[in-house]
Amino acid sequence: MGTDVAAVGQQLAAAVELMMNPSIPQQQRHQAFQQLEEFKESSPLGSQCGFFLSTTNHSPVVRHFGLKILEDIVKARWNDMSGEEKIFIKDSLLKLVANGTNPLMIEQNHIKDQLAKVVVELIKREWPQHWPSLLSELDSLCSGGETQTELVMFILLRLVEDVAVLQTLEQSQRRREIYCALTANMEEIFRFLLGLLEKHYQAYLGFKGTEDGSKHCKVCMSILNTFTSLVEWVPMQHIMANDKYLLRCLTHLLRDDSLQIYAAECLLGLVSWKAGKMTDRAQLLCLFEMDMMQPLFAATEAAEKHALEENHYNFMKKMVQILTVLGEQLCGLWTKDSPREVPNLQIYLNALIAFTRHPSQTINHFANELWAKFFRHPDVSSNEVFKSFQNTWLHTAMKKAVKIGFPSSPNHPASQYSILDFDDDEEFKNFFVKYRLCIMEIVKHLSLINPVVPLSIADEWLRHVLVQPDPMVELEAISSLLDAIYTKITTAEQLKPIYPQTASLVQLCLEYKVNDPKVTSEVISCISAMFVVVLETSDALSPILEKIFGVLSTPVLEHNKEVRTLRRHCCALLIKLSTKFPDVLMSAFQYLHMQINALNGRGVLSKMEFVTLLEALIIISNRIGHYDRQAEFIKGISDPVIDQFKKLQPHYSSAEILMSFIGVDKEPVYLQGSQISAQTPNDPYYENRSSLSMVMNFLLAVSRRTETPTDPSTVVAGGFQIQAGGKLITRNASGSQICSVLQNILVLGHSLNIMFSPTMKNKLSPGFSKVFDLLDVDKNNILGLPGSRTAKNDLTYQIKLPEPVTKMQNFVTELFESVQHLLSHLCTNIGYEFYQQPGLAEGLCMSVLGNMDGLPDFRLRAINKMFLKSFINKCPKEFFAPVLTPILKQIVPFMLNRLQDRWSYLRKLRENPSFDEDNTDSQEVLDDVIIRVTAREYLDTVKAMLTSGGGLEVPRDETASSSLNVSDLGEIVLCDPGLRNDLMLTCLQGLKWPDSPCGTRAAALVELIIPVLHKKNAFGPEGAASIMVEVLSALQEMGMHEANNICLTHLALLCYETLRPSFPNVLTVLQQVPGCNQEDLLKFDSRIVNNNNAVGFGEKAKKDMFKKLISRLIGKDVAKLFKKEIVIKNLPSLTPLKVKAKTPTLDEQTDRTGEETGLANLFNGN
Repeated sequence: MGTDVAAVGQQLAAAVELMMNPSIPQQQRHQAFQQLEEFKESSPLGSQCGFFLSTTNHSPVVRHFGLKILEDIVKARWNDMSGEEKIFIKDSLLKLVANGTNPLMIEQNHIKDQLAKVVVELIKREWPQHWPSLLSELDSLCSGGETQTELVMFILLRLVEDVAVLQTLEQSQRRREIYCALTANMEEIFRFLLGLLEKHYQAYLGFKGTEDGSKHCKVCMSILNTFTSLVEWVPMQHIMANDKYLLRCLTHLLRDDSLQIYAAECLLGLVSWKAGKMTDRAQLLCLFEMDMMQPLFAATEAAEKHALEENHYNFMKKMVQILTVLGEQLCGLWTKDSPREVPNLQIYLNALIAFTRHPSQTINHFANELWAKFFRHPDVSSNEVFKSFQNTWLHTAMKKAVKIGFPSSPNHPASQYSILDFDDDEEFKNFFVKYRLCIMEIVKHLSLINPVVPLSIADEWLRHVLVQPDPMVELEAISSLLDAIYTKITTAEQLKPIYPQTASLVQLCLEYKVNDPKVTSEVISCISAMFVVVLETSDALSPILEKIFGVLSTPVLEHNKEVRTLRRHCCALLIKLSTKFPDVLMSAFQYLHMQINALNGRGVLSKMEFVTLLEALIIISNRIGHYDRQAEFIKGISDPVIDQFKKLQPHYSSAEILMSFIGVDKEPVYLQGSQISAQTPNDPYYENRSSLSMVMNFLLAVSRRTETPTDPSTVVAGGFQIQAGGKLITRNASGSQICSVLQNILVLGHSLNIMFSPTMKNKLSPGFSKVFDLLDVDKNNILGLPGSRTAKNDLTYQIKLPEPVTKMQNFVTELFESVQHLLSHLCTNIGYEFYQQPGLAEGLCMSVLGNMDGLPDFRLRAINKMFLKSFINKCPKEFFAPVLTPILKQIVPFMLNRLQDRWSYLRKLRENPSFDEDNTDSQEVLDDVIIRVTAREYLDTVKAMLTSGGGLEVPRDETASSSLNVSDLGEIVLCDPGLRNDLMLTCLQGLKWPDSPCGTRAAALVELIIPVLHKKNAFGPEGAASIMVEVLSALQEMGMHEANNICLTHLALLCYETLRPSFPNVLTVLQQVPGCNQEDLLKFDSRIVNNNNAVGFGEKAKKDMFKKLISRLIGKDVAKLFKKEIVIKNLPSLTPLKVKAKTPTLDEQTDRTGEETGLANLFNGN
């Protein structure tokens, strides 16, 4: 037998070496792999060969394979093994731990870990019931030396992780029993571990600097790792046992350079403890006592004094985390009812200030996050000791808001730490956004309470910076801080305490002169932040506006990007101020109007600057409060633009003419030299595109920004309400102007839809062949990659195409989206006046909602998301039949066919072996994601058809159909046979689309529709059976996803309960389910038909019985189809440690004591 094992073992070893050798041909390696797998599956010599290969005379890769064989055999065959074989494996494994490995310093970690895994697999199956001596055996193994002790630590660590920390042991009863056994023996385990730690630490100190010392040090590391896995969840009594001995050990070990990071990791887990009662957590506050706190500070200071080196810096970060997490515990424990007398709080807060002052911004951020919690805590922040630190924090942290410390610019102390913390400047930028936001939120909070101190700091800093030769970097931080200080100050009363200082600062900024456009931009941002000063004195308004218009009135002589950015900032600033202080700016309305007209007349404004300034005027005009006067103003500024739009119609009347007009059928014009603007004689089509953009942006501004008054009395007094269609409607002052160009908008939309079709794409010039593709920023957005439109630094990631192509791509995308947004604003803001336009339904069907066959998915998604959903939600009831229904009759069948085709394409795509869903550069992956998102959003639109309309918003919850009701629009839709069938088909097919969120959305919709259609007798027996078949088919295809399984099971049960009483053939469908127990089915069916609410057949029993009937039908994930189930059998239940005494009966009490209980006297009449 031994000879056979050796011979087979040698063959296996050779096969392993061959399989792992990269120089061997792939075919031979694959054959070797198959040979090894076949051996593991079927050989009776598996365990013997596993132990043979695990011996130290083989190479590490062969030994690891031998141990892997043992792990797989234990997992797959343990339940079928004889007792002798189990004992052989167990004894052999313990021998392997005792003397079957190389010495501690030589043995490789993956071998140790694999050996521990095998032992833990045995423990999962045998302990504690069948292996009560486990802990004593592990203790005995530790007496064998450092190598064995380390292996025992590996075993305990793996066991604790599998059972308590990561909970990878799936069998709940076994996990619970092992967890209870660990907890019951925790006192012994802690004593055992502490004894080992003390023993090996003393040995390490005795042999320090020698090989023996290194061995004992390595054992100490393993023991500390094991403690780390325990301290987060064990009862606090074990951590605090023996006068906090564990804590004292850990704080002592912080002094040792070799062990300090392991001790710190353990301490961090310990101070993060949240596994029990608040009274237990309160014991952690003992770390504020001086004898505990002093070693923590000493270790942190020692790490800081070291030369900047990664290991010491990592240890320092860990120590800061320990101290800040301890502060978080204090926040949780400090309440009004139980205020904390924290010893050494002042010393602790001084340390926290030191961390806030530290050059490392990562350490600052740890500290500031805790300061934020402290400042917001109602009880901590009112403590006198804590309050004394508020000003100190402000003086320290506000200066830290300066954007410095880039890894690529090591000209600042912070940069040296950033090099260790961040891979590149991009990662640092992403971090700095969160870092500065944390500081700003605290400043904002403190300024709301008392703005005097933060403003004084900003005042002194700003005055200092403005006399510096290069103030840009600090000025950018100051403008952000001023915005944080003033953002919550919105009334003159709040401004009073700081008004003199504010007025002085505003004056300082107004008088500051500089030629640098970037610096000017930041100074204007400072003025913008302090604009609230005009609430106290209207005299300040005129100089501020003059400062802004002074920038805009300067002619742009050359195409300088920084100058254009400054001018754009000034225009955007007026919009911001108009939004925040419309009443104040209303007093300067005429002045603003005249200034804007004058600047435009002089030709110093670009088209987009002019539109942006007009947008600010439109926002202010909402304060006019009189319909006729506001409408007159809107008409005055709109007429020239509307005339221009109408004159341009011949140029966008067809797709071919539009393409020629914007220049996509000609080769791109590449800019020469350092020019960065497309506004150049070299590009003859620039003016054409600019005119179209200006018109669309103006119309968007008018439709989006013109609002009706929110005050009902102003609505009535200002003439905003009129009678129409037998009811009062509220008009929008821009309604008549925008509606006058509706036909032009529809013509443009029609031309764009045709322009994006594949036929017209062939007419693009070769240089512009990519302009109809999805923008890079949108691609990144939909794929969830950096560089999306929501990212702060989107310009960093994009632009692989040449600049003229990118500009054209942006233009055509914005033009198309502007049409959709404009129509959406017409629905939302113009409302009734828009919906009553003659021929609206036909016009939409023939234009923006026509010719959609050729549109790519992402354009179709834009129509649905930006326009269609708003159009349905906001449609007044009077227009359901004449306007909405004809459009839905066109859209719903089109979308049903389109989505079915696209899902069919996607299924075929995923069947291709070359499909790689992680390759985000591939067009196939992009198609996959776009189809999924489009389908989900269209199902939301279907939900709008059924539950909204008449101005109602769609309920937010995506899946909770119990809270949904069919609206009046939904009733109309479901009464139309064609629409009803197409919608029902869409929802039923949606159940099976291979996308989990689609399935859950569709299930909620089907659940909503079925009862309504059943009441309307909308389908017969065949229809009912088809619905049941579709729902069950969906369970078969999507049941492997938990969310889909839950909602589809619920839906299938609802369908059966609803349909079965009326349609007996539904029972036949369920009878065809594979593995369905017919007897149980008939019993279940009888109760459903008889509406049996007998005891024992409540909702839960009904659902459980139904689940049992269809259990064999539910689909499995492909990855799990051929997976071998690992079954860990439950062991006999553990005997309770304490048996609760049985309460004796009254007779037993009498017999035992010989005395009457006196109970009978209660019924005695005497």
